Amino acid sequence: MPEKQKTSTLTLITNQKKDQKLMITVATKKGSDARPVDKTKLSNDLVRMTFDELNGLEVEYEMKNGLLRKVWKKGGEWQDETETPKPAVFVVGDLSPL
Repeated sequence: MPEKQKTSTLTLITNQKKDQKLMITVATKKGSDARPVDKTKLSNDLVRMTFDELNGLEVEYEMKNGLLRKVWKKGGEWQDETETPKPAVFVVGDLSPL
């Protein structure tokens, strides 16, 4: 069962090689810990945002067994990926039996 939802702020970290990494500070038994945020853990609306838009954004998050499970906008709701509708298949020609 997932743990209680909590709030935090996303932070953008840039290393010496100019690589950017999105981090979140999560509550732990010993206080708090900064952890990287994998894109797959972001709500669908957050995935569409740029790093600059995400930097400093207040979010809510959910942990499960000490691992980050979901991250979404504070006051919002988790938005899972929606399935892309499959295109309709049209058959052209006579379909009568031979």
